[in-house]
Formats: sequence, structure tokens, C-alpha cells
Amino acid sequence: MKTSLIILCFAVSTMAQRPSFAGTSAKGYPELASRFRETSSDDQNATVVNRVGETSEAAPEAGPSTTVKIPIDARGDEELVKRLQTWPRENQPFWLINSEHIERNRNNSQQNQENVEGSKKKVDRSGH
Repeated sequence: MKTSLIILCFAVSTMAQRPSFAGTSAKGYPELASRFRETSSDDQNATVVNRVGETSEAAPEAGPSTTVKIPIDARGDEELVKRLQTWPRENQPFWLINSEHIERNRNNSQQNQENVEGSKKKVDRSGH
């Protein structure tokens, strides 16, 4: 009885060392949820090249380069943003990744707004 109690206490104490929500990998942190993962590695490599500012040979740049949109948290330090964008995505600070998502969402909403305004004009013309 005493031996089984000691073994049970030992088993419980060793199982309590790692929380169940942390996953089973030895990395020390849980995996990224599937809904937040990039769809393919090819897309990820292309975005890394484009984020740094390099262009591919297939699509040469037509005019002068545009200014880089610097997140507020970078406090105007463009070199910091460029250096952080060379890091692996899982090591980049949250504010940098978040600013990219915000800009992507702003661009999508502007395009949607233009599409809505364009369709309203078409309806107005046909009504006259």
C-alpha cells in the first residue's frame, strides 16, 4: 500500500511538470493554430523577399521605390524595421507582424470601398 502511494505521488509530481495546454513537443511553447499558419512555404518565401524590398526578375520595378510604411512602434527607425524583417517570422516582434496585418486589412477595405462606390455609380446611371 505504501509503495503504491509513493509511486502514485511520484507519477503525479512528474506529470505536473508540464501543463497539458503546452503540447507534447520539447520546444517549450505550443504549436501555432492551423488557422494562423501560412498556406504554403512558397508563398512565405515570396513574402520574405518582397518585404525586404527586393523585386523578382519577372516583375521589374517600373518607377522609383515608394517609401516604406514604418509602424508607430518603430518610432521612425526604418533600419530597425528592415533588420527585424530579416528575422524568422516566429521571432519577429508582435507589433511588426500586427502592423503588416493592419495594413493588409486597410488595403482590402479601400478596394472594397472603391468597388462599392463604382457599383453605385453604375446603378445611378441606369436609373436616369
